[in-house]
Amino acid sequence: SKIQQRMISYGQVQKDYLSPEYRQSLSQEIEAQGAAKQLLSLELHGNNYDMYDSQYSLTPEIFYSQVEYLLRDGYHFATIHEVEGFVYGWFPLPVKTIILTTDISSQTVGSLASIASTFSKLEEQYGVKPHMIVYPWTGDMLERPGVACEGDSCWKALRDARDSGFFTFGAHSQTHPDFSTVGFEQLETDWLTSRQALLNNLGLNVYSLAWPFEVCSTDTQAMLDMGFTIGWGGVTKPIAQNFTAWQDPAPL
Repeated sequence: SKIQQRMISYGQVQKDYLSPEYRQSLSQEIEAQGAAKQLLSLELHGNNYDMYDSQYSLTPEIFYSQVEYLLRDGYHFATIHEVEGFVYGWFPLPVKTIILTTDISSQTVGSLASIASTFSKLEEQYGVKPHMIVYPWTGDMLERPGVACEGDSCWKALRDARDSGFFTFGAHSQTHPDFSTVGFEQLETDWLTSRQALLNNLGLNVYSLAWPFEVCSTDTQAMLDMGFTIGWGGVTKPIAQNFTAWQDPAPL
């Protein structure tokens, strides 16, 4: 019931994740594997990129094989609502749970259709629904000279991803600054603008975020006051603790 309430306030009810069959399957996985205490979170940038002299790269073919590996090995793919419940200690998840996230810019937004196609094919084969949490850089979704967003094309790609049923969404900021260098006024303006853009264009009232450059703001209370309850900051935690934890002491 808490997941359903969260979906309603978020603005999209994904009935597949509320069905008795889904709940029973999740309960059986927890019974068989045990309840997780920590979860691996992976940050992608779509499914087709080559960054930092190929030290950080991915192709659609390799992505397909990785998701297939996880499905073959019995992994559960968590939605943002399930992750929030896990982090705050009211929604247990099985040990074999993966959190897939992707930061999306105008250069990578087109990959969401390819990811949805991969998920659809593998769901048909394995009978399990893969899932990914999408973090759009909202200021980069606007049409302007020299970028990929012609007209409303970038927001349309995000709406198509939303409607596919394979994604939930959060914010990746409006202007993509280093938030360790900005004051409260810019912090508040940027994140509220980004949230409003997602509400205006996707109809979603998001409550999670992915920090640009993996740098978290120290003003946790400001983020909570704005309605953000959960966020990822890459290697912000010590490497030995760099996972999403049950009742996580650092939810943002």
